[in-house]
Amino acid sequence: MTSPGTETLRIPCTLMRGGTSRGLVFRREDLPLDQSLWDPIFLAALGSPDVRQLDGVGAGDSHTSKIAIVNPAPAEGGDDAAGMDYLFGEVAITEPRVDYAGNSGNIISALGLFAVEEGWAGSAADLQGRSEARVRVRNLNTGKIAEITIPLDNGRPAEEGDFSIAGVPGRGPRIEMVFPRPEGAVTGHLLPTGQPRTRLNLPEVGELDTTLLDAANPVVLVRGEDLGITPALTPAQLNADGETLARIESLRAAASQAMGLVERAEQALAYSNMIPFPVLLFPPADYSRIVPPRDIVAADDMDLCARVISLGMGHKSINVTVAVALTAAAVTPGTLVHELSAGRAESGDFRIGHPSGVVHTRCAANTEPQGQTVIAWVSMGRTARRIMEGTVLVQPHKLRWIRELLEA
Repeated sequence: MTSPGTETLRIPCTLMRGGTSRGLVFRREDLPLDQSLWDPIFLAALGSPDVRQLDGVGAGDSHTSKIAIVNPAPAEGGDDAAGMDYLFGEVAITEPRVDYAGNSGNIISALGLFAVEEGWAGSAADLQGRSEARVRVRNLNTGKIAEITIPLDNGRPAEEGDFSIAGVPGRGPRIEMVFPRPEGAVTGHLLPTGQPRTRLNLPEVGELDTTLLDAANPVVLVRGEDLGITPALTPAQLNADGETLARIESLRAAASQAMGLVERAEQALAYSNMIPFPVLLFPPADYSRIVPPRDIVAADDMDLCARVISLGMGHKSINVTVAVALTAAAVTPGTLVHELSAGRAESGDFRIGHPSGVVHTRCAANTEPQGQTVIAWVSMGRTARRIMEGTVLVQPHKLRWIRELLEA
């Protein structure tokens, strides 16, 4: 590769949507050996730091400011599944930062499709006559595995399908995602404090009843009403309320300390601006959908209502990893989710209402003799597609500017 700072860097990559997220997929072999260049490349590619991300392919939203670094890897288990290693980065929008502390489940659905399209699961001839291909994705941020099933047509990923997910226009082939044993992704424990409820003291609010849980990603769960928030509040309205967002960030910091992610609450933002995800919980409720069709999301169509905070802002839908965590919480007695959903996840399909609609999950869990809940797996369906493929360009002046910001 040309010496940095003298000529434009040209890095092959693919723009993909997975579920309700969008991001750039880089093959590890295409990135510079000098990993100090990676963050500047990712920031330049997405257009950060800039609230508009005008000078890149981001869209000023945490949904669309993601990168995945992938390479084929041996699949564990000795079956016919293809293997992939995946490092996830959440590219901050208004600051020069890439957060590698957690995981993105939506992007994983795109990576299963990417692996099959790239031939990592076998050639079209190898896959001829099969109805599906399986890809086992190992997330390097957390060490957790996701098993992805891609429907096939004549040895290639199917291009027609009638499955849809809330928050994404249109329909496509259903991609099945299974997360085996998702608990303890970052902290090593489903309940990092050892209890289904933890009281956190916030100077601005007082004591709050929370559930601190780690499955696929760490989350801090709190009743929305305890923060003066209702399900009718849209993400845009929430994002205009700086005082409430500051209280939620204070909650996230306190949770980071209680979960053992940091020694002191004031270190939370430096550790990660993403995890633990704050999630506001409500009983099933009626509210207006924020995306077309702009109809009412009905209380009867959900078992739980939730609002996620991502990168300090209200999320327009719900992260796959947060949906996994909420499903795990729903089958864990004593958690806020178990209380608010009346244990409905134990009957099979679990329905979570979010601003764009409802996501459906399933899970299997059991209780050990010591009384601990063990999550065998959580599953859900997604759609994904390859949007664009090509080369991202990082000019010398852009690279120098971003490196100066990172070093400041």
